[in-house]
Amino acid sequence: MAATGSLADRLAAKARNRIYRDFLMLCRPGPADTILDVGASDAMTTAANMLEQSYPHPEQITAAGLGDADAFRAAYPHMRYRQIAANKPLPFEDTQFDIVASNAVLEHVGSIENQRAFLSE
Repeated sequence: MAATGSLADRLAAKARNRIYRDFLMLCRPGPADTILDVGASDAMTTAANMLEQSYPHPEQITAAGLGDADAFRAAYPHMRYRQIAANKPLPFEDTQFDIVASNAVLEHVGSIENQRAFLSE
């Protein structure tokens, strides 16, 4: 992970800002839409957790990640967080969220079979 403020961090933040704008344009979330962000990071850099940093209705986001989220909870104390386990089913009902977002996660899931299972979930 790039250090906060480094060139790599600033470039990643710029790219993730574009991804965030694409998310808004394609998903068109409304203020009442519930959002699951799969792959929230406990690393607090400029480029990490762009949805949590930018979305104007944070109370509608549930972040899910592998870590215990101490740094995440400190940075976003009013946001829900759920720890998940690698290569295990997500602990949510099928229709619990209106929108599910996941950025820079698929490449960490492992085999093609694991990636397919992750996407179908």
